[in-house]
Amino acid sequence: MLECHTCFDWLMPIMDTFRADWPDVELDLISGFHSDPVHSPRNGAADVVVGSEPRPQSGIMHFPLFRFEILAVLAPGHELGGCPRID
Repeated sequence: MLECHTCFDWLMPIMDTFRADWPDVELDLISGFHSDPVHSPRNGAADVVVGSEPRPQSGIMHFPLFRFEILAVLAPGHELGGCPRID
């Protein structure tokens, strides 16, 4: 299950490599809005979820795939422009 549509950019080539090494394993993608994708493995709708919910939950294991930094683009001279971090 994919919570993020931008995952397709890097996931599809990896899936092609995976299929070459493991041709008997079936890969199906479920994308789009799902109100609670983290529970999909519990109810049998998915085996793996690629998402952004790192909140600890009983019976759910989280593994970071990569570091991701969100940037703010501000107008020149904006008062937040001098801040090293915006919370």
